[in-house]
Amino acid sequence: MNRVSSLQLLKSYRERGFSLVPLKPRFKIPLVKWKEYQLANDDLLRFLAQDTNWAIRCNENFHAPDFDNPETYERFIQGEGGILKNAPTVHPSA
Repeated sequence: MNRVSSLQLLKSYRERGFSLVPLKPRFKIPLVKWKEYQLANDDLLRFLAQDTNWAIRCNENFHAPDFDNPETYERFIQGEGGILKNAPTVHPSA
């Protein structure tokens, strides 16, 4: 994905009310104090120019379970009666 497409995607998330959190590349370590931080367009561009990962801050209406391996995810899906079976998932590259 190019920088323009990435910026448009990030802005669309922000416009929907999500808090975007830039992360250290290949880690889940925030580069900002995410509890107090709301990214402006200039911030988005600055972090896009770097090798930055991204997270979305969850709240009571948005949840993102994180599993370290596919087997654990499959057990969770089966245990929950399949309620999340068709939910969007992300498979990070190794």
